[in-house]
Amino acid sequence: MNDERPNRPACEPIGLNPVQAARALSISRRTLSALVANRDSGIPVVRLGKRVVFPRARLQEWLESRIERPR
Repeated sequence: MNDERPNRPACEPIGLNPVQAARALSISRRTLSALVANRDSGIPVVRLGKRVVFPRARLQEWLESRIERPR
């Protein structure tokens, strides 16, 4: 009898922890913390108890909304 589970495709997390979010944005963890502390930054963050989660899709939208347009 084969007890191995069938191969499943890797599941992309919909939320990133602070280390993953900082890496995705190519910024330091300290810079990310400053953005979170400054609520005017608008960075999307969800607090789940003591955990801080960054919704992947919203984080990408936030970054794209900050693209500087040529003058």
